[in-house]
Formats: sequence, C-alpha cells, structure tokens
Amino acid sequence: DYLRRVGITWSAHPTRDDVQKEYAVIWRQLGDRPIEALLHLPRMTDPGARATMDVLTSLVSPALFTDENLRALVIGRMGNLSLEHGNSDTSCYTYTAVGNVLALYFGDYHRGFRFAQLGLDQVEEHGTDRLKARVYLAFGNLAKAPIRHAPANRPLARHAFETAQRAGDLTYAVFSCNNILTQLLASGDPLSEVQGD
Repeated sequence: DYLRRVGITWSAHPTRDDVQKEYAVIWRQLGDRPIEALLHLPRMTDPGARATMDVLTSLVSPALFTDENLRALVIGRMGNLSLEHGNSDTSCYTYTAVGNVLALYFGDYHRGFRFAQLGLDQVEEHGTDRLKARVYLAFGNLAKAPIRHAPANRPLARHAFETAQRAGDLTYAVFSCNNILTQLLASGDPLSEVQGD
C-alpha cells in the first residue's frame, strides 16, 4: 500500500524482464563512474526517499521466500534510489545486496563483487549497527570460498551472527546461524560438534 502511494506498482510476481529493466536503470544512472565512486555520494536527505528505502529494506527478506524476481526487483529499486538521491543508512546493505543479485541472478560476478565490496566499505566507514549483520551476511554469501575451504568462511559467518544479536536483528541472527550450521555440515564436521555450536 505504501509503495503504491509513492508510485511503485509491481506485481507480486514480476517477470525477469521487469528485473532486467530495473538493473538497466542502475547502469544508466551509474554512467561512466566507477562503482567504487558511489561510496562518496552525498547523504540522502529526501524524507520520502529515505522512508521508501526503509520500507524496501524490510521487504527483502519476505520477498526471498515468495518470489526471486520480486526480491531482485526490490533490491534493484533500492540501488536506483541510492543512485538518484544519495546514500542513506540502508545503502550499505543495498549495495551488498545488489552485488549478490548481479552475481547470483545475472552471473556478473566481477561487478557483483565490486558492489558487494562497496557495501562492506560503506558499512565500515559510514554504517550503523542496524544493518551491519545484513551486510556481513550478504558479503559472506558472495565472497565465500568453495566448500573444501569452508573453515575460512566461518569467522565472517560468526561475525554476522554476533553483530545481528548485538543489534537485535533476530531475523538475520537466524539467517547467520543457519549459514554457520550449513558450513559446518558441508565441511563434514562431526554432528556432535555441529550440535554444540
């Protein structure tokens, strides 16, 4: 209902073409600037854009469980709002999430990793604790080593879990815990140790 009031009218099940159009706008707005230059965008001051970013951020997780295209579309619009209005405190998560979509949805791993790194850099430089766990988890999902090197991924996964707990972000604490357990199981740790973790 809120999104309709601000002019965003999407189907609950958008098409891949809808997603591609949203990301084409990102590339047009980026122009010839390097991705890393977005770290220095001015602060987002428009209250409507900031509120919309907050609403869209809250929709990413539910969209994950309902429609892959919807999730990618939500994240793409967050990226476009940041490019158009400047960086908000949610842009760190936005950029890391855009990186995941570029890499895992579109197969553009090079630019996806650059966006994910941008989000990580922003959360370290300008971020609030509220979204740090989301950034760490999204970055870890994209940057993780192959299963044979799963132990190398554990420090970032544990850091995301601890950060989510400190921030009171219970949803991402659970997502992070699931990530840790998946890594332990995938790397063949004994079940007695996994259960104790």
